[in-house]
Amino acid sequence: MKKVIVMFLAVVGACGVFAQTAVDYEEIQREHLRSKNIEVQTRRNDRYGNLFEKIPSGYVGSVALAINAPGAYPETAAGVETVHGWMVRPKMFLGAGAGYIRAFRYDEAVIPLFAEARFYFASEYMRRIYPHFGLRLGGQFASEGGGGFYSQAACGFRIPMSERFAVSLEVGPQYVTKYTRGGRHDSTVTYKSPWMVNGYTFGFFGRLSFEF
Repeated sequence: MKKVIVMFLAVVGACGVFAQTAVDYEEIQREHLRSKNIEVQTRRNDRYGNLFEKIPSGYVGSVALAINAPGAYPETAAGVETVHGWMVRPKMFLGAGAGYIRAFRYDEAVIPLFAEARFYFASEYMRRIYPHFGLRLGGQFASEGGGGFYSQAACGFRIPMSERFAVSLEVGPQYVTKYTRGGRHDSTVTYKSPWMVNGYTFGFFGRLSFEF
C-alpha cells in the first residue's frame, strides 16, 4: 500500500513539474515575443527618427543664386537672395528674406522682400535627399518703376552636407509686377521712356541655395 501511495505521489509530482515547466515555457515564449516586438518598434522609431537627422532645428539661414525667366523687367534676370528663419517643427520652416535681381540687358534691378514657408517630406527610401515645397509672398522695389507685388511657389530637394550645412535646388513659377518702357508694350516706345508698372507677369525661376 505504501508503494502505491509513493508511486501516486511521484506521478502527481511529475505532472506538477511538467505543468510548471509548460507554464514557464509559455511565459518565456511570451517574454521573447514582447522583447521582439519592442525591438522591432524601437528599430522602426529609430528608422523614422533618423530621417530628420540632417534637417536642422532652430535657426536656419541661406544664401542663393537665382535666375528668373522672365523677371520683373523683360528678358531674363539673375541675382542673389538670402533667407533667414526658424525650423518651427521638424518638417516646417518659416522665415523672411530679401534679394537683388538684375536685368543686365536693361541695367535695371528689383529688390524683393518676402516671407517664406517651406515644408519637408522625409522618406525612409531617400535618406540623403529631402524633397520639399515652399511659398514666398511679399513685395518688390524696382530701381526704376516703383514698388510691386512678388510671389513664388517652389519645389525642390535638400542635400545635407553635414549637420548644419546643405545644398538646396529649387524650381517653380513666379508671379510678379511687370515693368515696361512707358508702361506699354508697343514698339513705338523709345529706350528713353521711363520704366513704369504694366500689370503682372508670369514666369519661372531656378535657385541654388547654400544653407547654414
